[in-house]
Amino acid sequence: MSFHQAIIEEFRAKAGRVGGPFEGGDLLLLTTAGARSGQEHAVPLGYVRADGLPLVVASAVGAPEHPQWYRNLLARPVVRIELGSEVFEAVAVPVEGARRDRLFEAVVRVAPGYGDYQAHTARVLPAVALERPETPPREVATLADKLLEVHTWLRAQLRHVRAGTEAHFAAGPAGDGRPPGLGLQIRQHCLALCRD
Repeated sequence: MSFHQAIIEEFRAKAGRVGGPFEGGDLLLLTTAGARSGQEHAVPLGYVRADGLPLVVASAVGAPEHPQWYRNLLARPVVRIELGSEVFEAVAVPVEGARRDRLFEAVVRVAPGYGDYQAHTARVLPAVALERPETPPREVATLADKLLEVHTWLRAQLRHVRAGTEAHFAAGPAGDGRPPGLGLQIRQHCLALCRD
C-alpha cells in the first residue's frame, strides 16, 4: 500500500483525523478526474481557510513541475472534497495576480513550509480556491428536484463569473492595475458548467 493510500484510508476510517506527520494538521482529500483518462484520483492535501474557502497549494514540496492533481483540475475543475466526514463537490479555481499573492501570504502565515517550498522552485506555486455550491445538497427524489438542484448550481456559477467580470472591468483599462487571471477563472467555471 502506498503512503498516500494509507493516509486516505486512515482519513476515511477516522472522519478526517490522521496520525504521523499530519497529526493535528488541517487535511482534506481532493478527488480529481484524470485530465486524459477521466479516472478518479484521490490525494490528501493540507489546506488553509482563506476568503471563507478551503485553499490548497500545488506545491509538490517545491518540485520544478506542477503536481498531477493540479493538471487534472485545470482540465476538469469539478472535484470532490472530503473534509472530516463531510463530502461535497466543488469547483477548483486557481487564483491569480494580486489575489493569489494575498492568499498565498495568508497560507504562509498559517503554514510557513509553503514559503520554503516557494523558495526552492522557480515556478509560482498555484493557489486553488475550492468553491462549493451555495446551497446544501438535498435529496433528489424527482426530476423536478434534479432540475431545481441544477438551476440553483448554475445560478451560483453565473454569480461567480459576473462578480469576477465586474471586478475585472472596475479596475480600469488594461495596464492600469487590472487584475490578471480573469480568463482562467471564467474558463474554470465554464468547464464546470459544461462537464459531462
